[in-house]
Amino acid sequence: AVTSYRRSAELAPGAHGPLVNLSGLLLQMGDAAAALPVARGAVRATPKLAAAWCNLAGALIECGETEEAIEAARRALMLDPHNVEAHFTLGKSLLPSQPEEAAAAFQRAIELKPDLKGVHYLLAGVLKAQGKRLEAVAAYRAAIAVDPAFAVAQNDLANTLKDLGRYDEAVVAYRAAIDADPTYAGAVNNMGVTLQEQGKLAEAAAAFQRALEITPDYTEAFRNLANSKRFHRQDDLTRRMQALAERPDIGGEAKIHLHFALGKVHGDLGDTEASFRHFEAGNKLKRATFTYDRKGVEGYFKDLETCFDVDLFQRHLKNGNQDATPLFVVGLPRSGTTLVEQILASHPDVFGAGELSLLGNVIFGTSHPSAFDDFPKNLAKAADADLSQAGQGYLENLRSLSQSHRHIVDKMPANFQFVGLIKLILPKARIVHCVRNPIDTCFSIYRNYFFEHQPHAYDLEDLAAFHNLYSDLMAHWHRVLPGFVFDISYESLVETQEEETRRLLDFCNLSWDPACLEFHKLDKAVKTASAYQVRRPLYKTSVAAWKNYETYLGPLISKLKT
Repeated sequence: AVTSYRRSAELAPGAHGPLVNLSGLLLQMGDAAAALPVARGAVRATPKLAAAWCNLAGALIECGETEEAIEAARRALMLDPHNVEAHFTLGKSLLPSQPEEAAAAFQRAIELKPDLKGVHYLLAGVLKAQGKRLEAVAAYRAAIAVDPAFAVAQNDLANTLKDLGRYDEAVVAYRAAIDADPTYAGAVNNMGVTLQEQGKLAEAAAAFQRALEITPDYTEAFRNLANSKRFHRQDDLTRRMQALAERPDIGGEAKIHLHFALGKVHGDLGDTEASFRHFEAGNKLKRATFTYDRKGVEGYFKDLETCFDVDLFQRHLKNGNQDATPLFVVGLPRSGTTLVEQILASHPDVFGAGELSLLGNVIFGTSHPSAFDDFPKNLAKAADADLSQAGQGYLENLRSLSQSHRHIVDKMPANFQFVGLIKLILPKARIVHCVRNPIDTCFSIYRNYFFEHQPHAYDLEDLAAFHNLYSDLMAHWHRVLPGFVFDISYESLVETQEEETRRLLDFCNLSWDPACLEFHKLDKAVKTASAYQVRRPLYKTSVAAWKNYETYLGPLISKLKT
């Protein structure tokens, strides 16, 4: 067909038909570089034909020329406002820079032609990125209604349902993705992670094994499987991982997963040198994938201490929303935040919602008060109404997670940055701060792979510097807001569990309930690296675990304020 269209264009140089058809065909074949000059020729030959501009926009998108693509798609729509392909192409070209306008373009395409599974699918992705997960679920379901065997949409639907805490529905969607494509190792692995978070550990391990049967070099599944068991000897699994790590064609993120997995294996086997070398290699590879602005982070923490001073709180003594529903559990990752949430969620009056991005959305989302622009520098301009509105917006989203419980736990560790803002917008909230030995905390972070962005986590000196900033900021909150934050020590909790649990419940204004001592029996999904640990009663083996690796932790220990 390409040969015939090219011959037609040669025989009739002024005709637009062969050029339009040829550019469209080349785009369908995935050869945008070849399509682009042909599409330009088509619009020169017939500048009033919407299809020619539409093909040009499509070729420009694929070639990375998004600004020109937007203009070409708009030209197509000026010529034919009902051109479905032009609306779709405009949406794709707007995605990187103007997601809300992209969503509107996709929705217009759907209004004109409802059975476009690809448009529903892209719309769902935009909605999910905007935090509109319920709308995203509806869009994914619409794509699947057009094509029930749309495996990628089933998998992404499952991921979104899991984000909403609808784990059983998520597993159903993962199974549908796997039924549609039995070779879809990613969906099998994702289902394993979901089962793991639900505490179905044997089923999770079986899923990871199945993912590896489908794709034998699927290193993420190896890492998940390594974290699902304790190793007492070298076995076939460890030998397969080692062989993969030595292959020159395995690199990038795949290699990172392997190093973290092998670090865990050798740690279980007591070979701390090999264990640390793998953790070190994995962290170095991960750290090389981005630039970390340590000075910029230091400036941000300084701004937090400067802006949230005593005068700011004095100016807003009767501010914010007075609802006492939220219980915030804050700290650094691996400091015991999951354990503390699990204890609180074992109380009948408390719902554990996990790590929520709601507070970050209030500050950095598209509909925040202008006083939150360039946070925290403009906070001095905030009116009481702004703070009350922000608190109300947070609560409405929080309450959508549970209507029946008196309190809801938001266990986003990074909310330690926002203690001052919580006081301003939710003054009746309770904040529990998890404290753990700094070296144990930092080394535990260093040993774990994070999907969420933790740029300070992959270098021992960066970790020490960040921990120092965090410690100084928490000391600042205690100075300017005495009594607002309750510190709970991980070491004290594992040593005197009942005494510390009673102190915790008293601070949160909760009655004593012995179920809080049996937190490991709680049937609740856990979405962190602690998913296995919190299924067990309290144990002390994690206290001072860093000492086995002390020889290798000089850059961390020497820089930490302990």
